[in-house]
Amino acid sequence: MTDVEYVAEVYEGDAVATAHLVECVAPSRRLALRWLRGQALRFAGALDPDPYAEWVPPLALQPVT
Repeated sequence: MTDVEYVAEVYEGDAVATAHLVECVAPSRRLALRWLRGQALRFAGALDPDPYAEWVPPLALQPVT
């Protein structure tokens, strides 16, 4: 079996244009989706980090009440 390039894209707000997010080369769709899930978790963690994570500077994030 040969490796295939998989690309993840998202439609922008106008639902016409797309934005290229990531791409990977994998031997199967299953492995590509596993890789993409890991990337999605990484993106989510970067966009909404735990305020107590070691890499976040002190007082950089504050709870909203």
